[in-house]
Amino acid sequence: MMFRSVVYFYLVTIITVVLLWVGRRGIVICSKGEILVTVSFVAVGVFSIVCLTQGIFHCSISLFIIHWYFILIFFFIVPFLQYLGNLFLYEVELDDLLLGNLLTLLWCLVYLFFYRYTIKKVNEGSRRFPILLQRKIDVHLPKAKLCSLAVISITVGCYLLFLGGLGSFLTRGSYAAFVRHLGGWGPLSLIVTYYLRPLLFCVFVLFAAVLFLSGKAKKPWFLWLCFFLLSLVNVVVNNPLSYARFMSFSMIFGLFVLFSFQRIKPSLVYLYVLFMGLPLSQIAGIFRQEYSGVRENFRFGFNWSFLFLGDFDTYENFIHTISYVANAGIMFGWQLAGALLFFVPRSLWAGKPIGSGTYIAQFLGDKFAIINFNIANPLISEMYLNFHVFGIVGGALFYGVVTGWLDKRYWMLIKVRNLGQSNGERWLTSYQLLYPFLLGLFLLHLRGDFMCSFAYTTGFVLAFGTVVTFLIVKIGQ
Repeated sequence: MMFRSVVYFYLVTIITVVLLWVGRRGIVICSKGEILVTVSFVAVGVFSIVCLTQGIFHCSISLFIIHWYFILIFFFIVPFLQYLGNLFLYEVELDDLLLGNLLTLLWCLVYLFFYRYTIKKVNEGSRRFPILLQRKIDVHLPKAKLCSLAVISITVGCYLLFLGGLGSFLTRGSYAAFVRHLGGWGPLSLIVTYYLRPLLFCVFVLFAAVLFLSGKAKKPWFLWLCFFLLSLVNVVVNNPLSYARFMSFSMIFGLFVLFSFQRIKPSLVYLYVLFMGLPLSQIAGIFRQEYSGVRENFRFGFNWSFLFLGDFDTYENFIHTISYVANAGIMFGWQLAGALLFFVPRSLWAGKPIGSGTYIAQFLGDKFAIINFNIANPLISEMYLNFHVFGIVGGALFYGVVTGWLDKRYWMLIKVRNLGQSNGERWLTSYQLLYPFLLGLFLLHLRGDFMCSFAYTTGFVLAFGTVVTFLIVKIGQ
């Protein structure tokens, strides 16, 4: 009964907002094509609301919830209002809108089916976790290894500060200047951006877990000293304002979940935080400039027109991808290979494919006057661009299985941890440290483009794996 009440509340609220929007702008939907597109939008919206609510009532935050939050915002609310108000950045065809919504529904159906199938199959007796993911994180970790990790991390952080100076990590624009100083997006910049900076952050998270989440046992003073120094280094080197906004969100939201999520129970707290990220992302957008530009142009405030600008063009880019494929055909995985092999420099691979957003930008450039070629193409577009409808089905199947497995494993560990706490024990596994940060990284995957999101995710997971491996491997024993 409570589930139905929440669903009805969401539906009534959204329908009311849409009707007010339609009435205010004097919009009339009369043609057959417009009616079909409207019905398909509503179908996507209802589907996402029902699944999102089911997810929240099962567990207040999960990869499943992140998926449906993304569909609700980027494939229903924002594009539906853009459609009703004719606020798309570039011209779109009704046929493409209808096809786009039908493909979105296909993605949703396949994802939901294989997610639930995986949840049912993964149980207590299924395959064991890799050892890297089941390492216990508590106060009993070898102190020598912890201190060694801290010293190495602090040294690396200080070296990065020596290379770029404090100003290189103040804003995203300043960091871009630092990348140019390193010679552009070559091997050195890729290592620093996608591996070394996340490595420092992972060590900081490890120390935070040991000191604050592993019981009330007294911790040695030198661990507190290491944590303090790591905090100072990370505040500068991993300043969220110097990252892309989705990566900043992954780090901040991950920390919030890590320190607040204790038990699996229904709660709207995390959903509220996700929605709060929308206006905050507008404010954070100004930090794309260098620090001097931020000081001159910074204005604090929020305007709802932000939802109809380039930062929320996810759905529109998908529609333009459909148009691109109709004109130029699919890539047969060639473009996706370039994203998967992001670490291979173009100096070694002269014909390395470009990001999918660049293909779409060039396609639009032939028809419209566009200035920004830095277009982020969502995951569903990447799949369609490379494999047509088979990509939609395959991508939804893959991510449904993967997120179902990751979610179920996390819930199982939470249950074990809660059981341990009732017996006076307090500990985490390495996977429980990693999972909260996968939430934001998954949102980045869905938003796109895949090359950028895959690079950030791969680097973060490798950095985390390096830290855990260092703790597991026995040195000199």
